[in-house]
Amino acid sequence: DELVAAYVDRLNAGERIDPGGILGDHPAIGTEVLRRLEAFLDLASAIDDSPSLNAIGDYRLLRRIGRGGMGVVYEATDLALKRRGALKQVRGQGTGHEGVLNEARMVAQLKHQNLVHIFSIIQENGLYLVFELVEGETLDGILNRRGPLGVEEIRRVLAGVGAAVDYAHYRR
Repeated sequence: DELVAAYVDRLNAGERIDPGGILGDHPAIGTEVLRRLEAFLDLASAIDDSPSLNAIGDYRLLRRIGRGGMGVVYEATDLALKRRGALKQVRGQGTGHEGVLNEARMVAQLKHQNLVHIFSIIQENGLYLVFELVEGETLDGILNRRGPLGVEEIRRVLAGVGAAVDYAHYRR
């Protein structure tokens, strides 16, 4: 608890905390510390209505909608254009960001019904990618709720993914 409190104090002081650093500094308990910090930040963002603490660039963070190997994704509102988007906070402090930036620039050139459009890149206290927000249930949610997909559903999903990959491959 003291370790989590110390990180919370550092965050409140405006310091950016690298999750990889926590895992490296505390290999035995780093995952648990991250989980507790994330729970605290989720609670704090639900309580705190301050735009300065819940905004990145021109985007107001609304809620966390996902987390994966590359980072955390938030539903956000573009304050200037009054539209919702998905803002992905890319993990790390600049390490490997050039590759992510190059990929984002390439994806921004692609227009296909099965590809999510990228709206912008924000480099402000880290790297953030802003995508269109796609409504609906995740594949993971569907599988947890219903169990395995049928053969025809799998064919339909894979046909859509294949069409997008084919389009991206030939547009490069």
